[in-house]
Amino acid sequence: MAYGYQPDFIGESLHIPMPEIGDQLLLEQTLSRTSLRGNLYSDHLNYTLLMNRDTRQLICSAHNIDQSSNFDKRQNLTDEEKKKFKGSKGWTFDADIGKPFQLGDEYYKDKVYGFGITVENPYDKGHMVMRNNAMWGETLEEMDEAGKATYIYANAALQHKNLNRSEWQAIEMDIVGKLDLDSNGKLCVFSGPIWGPLDRIVHHIDTGDIGRVPSGFFKVICFHMKDPPDDNPLGVLTFAVFQDRNVIAQQKGGRVVKTDQRYQITIMELEALTGLKFDDKIRDRNPLIYQRKTAEREKVTVHHLPENIPIASKDDLILKLTEPRDGVMPLTDRPVAINAAMVRPKPNSKIGEWVTLFNRTEDDLSVEGWTLHDAKGRSVALAGQIAAAGTLRLAGDALAPIRLTDNGGNLILRDAAGQQMDHVSWTERAIKKVARGTAYQFEVGQ
Repeated sequence: MAYGYQPDFIGESLHIPMPEIGDQLLLEQTLSRTSLRGNLYSDHLNYTLLMNRDTRQLICSAHNIDQSSNFDKRQNLTDEEKKKFKGSKGWTFDADIGKPFQLGDEYYKDKVYGFGITVENPYDKGHMVMRNNAMWGETLEEMDEAGKATYIYANAALQHKNLNRSEWQAIEMDIVGKLDLDSNGKLCVFSGPIWGPLDRIVHHIDTGDIGRVPSGFFKVICFHMKDPPDDNPLGVLTFAVFQDRNVIAQQKGGRVVKTDQRYQITIMELEALTGLKFDDKIRDRNPLIYQRKTAEREKVTVHHLPENIPIASKDDLILKLTEPRDGVMPLTDRPVAINAAMVRPKPNSKIGEWVTLFNRTEDDLSVEGWTLHDAKGRSVALAGQIAAAGTLRLAGDALAPIRLTDNGGNLILRDAAGQQMDHVSWTERAIKKVARGTAYQFEVGQ
């Protein structure tokens, strides 16, 4: 454990510095106070924050994770120890940053009106340095202290409940928390909001003030690779999850980005979206392709640039620049869409689960050799064809071993060549708004 982010944490002479401010407007918005280290940085146990003065939310968090002194210890706790060491507490303000430069609880809580009506605020305090991943140390007391240190308003951003409790949590728990691609269990992780022209607001009715809602969030994971492709052991994975489907539509080639879907993206695109500038070694080790000349040099066929790869499970990750690409069909061009699913059948049983695929074209279409994949890496092979403007219903043995879980999930459809034809996700909150025995209909893009 250490006070503040440690850039040399992953070892092997791999120095991973915090990103710099690469945009003049962002530089003007960056909070500077004498109470902060170097006038900029707020240090806490295992992590550091850089703040935006105008949004009163962070620009970026940087934290270290030692998996070897984290998960194993907590899994073996007795029930009594679990009650004692929860790593959580009530939210407080960061004194060094200053209360005026942080959004407090009034921007996250529901509004109760005097005539007895409560209006739900759909936004959670989205932990950027997540308690569960921050809880590591040599002793249970150290782990508990580190978890509690994450409960400051400066470490939170306005994150929709659907996103916070599903796709963002999945990145934290299923990818960051269970990363097995590294050689030593040590990670350097950067997280933060993505701002854009389509950001929304939360109106604080008592003061007339507003809180700006980010269009999305990013996470960059740096680690010492277990199986590096060359002499450089640095591994880099970059993710974005969007709260607004239009946030990067039309920015690079007219792509449509789905809401509440996690994507693996390039460092260079992340820099364009955030105004941050990452160290050259991080940018160079990004395994996705941003520019056409890189694809031509590596002789890799890509379907759009810069690459965005929808991630249903860790099996979808691209780890090396030269890895064969499955490709992603632009949503506007896809001939088949995953259009509905019976996630909560009557009775409460997997027996009644089904998924329908919709042929968007005017021609009959063979799906022989196509596959459907879920968030746990399970897949089923398809057969036959879908009539023009018709649907194919997958149920029973035709869907097994795919499971449609009530607490959120993902599906990815691939053609016979492995190209991603469509991808959908759902959250526990969204599913429970649909009556049991009624299908959930997915957004279908354009």
